[in-house]
Amino acid sequence: MKPFLTYDQQVAKLRSKGLSVPNEDAAKATLADIGYFSLVNGYKRPLRDPSTRRYKPGASFEDVVARRILAMDATPFSRRLPRTPR
Repeated sequence: MKPFLTYDQQVAKLRSKGLSVPNEDAAKATLADIGYFSLVNGYKRPLRDPSTRRYKPGASFEDVVARRILAMDATPFSRRLPRTPR
């Protein structure tokens, strides 16, 4: 089991991996609301370089949040689409 990290430590971890976190207070509030695992582990893949396991240059915390928002917005819409008969 991984050790518990405070929100300050979570933000520091993200920064140490190359993610830009311009608004630390907003980032900590988002992490408190959504959770590190649900947010970061769910939406980081396109923003990271798999060979270095670091974030690509220019990637920001807002990019991670935006990917989650887009995914959450798309899910209910796709469930409303009529199913086509096979």
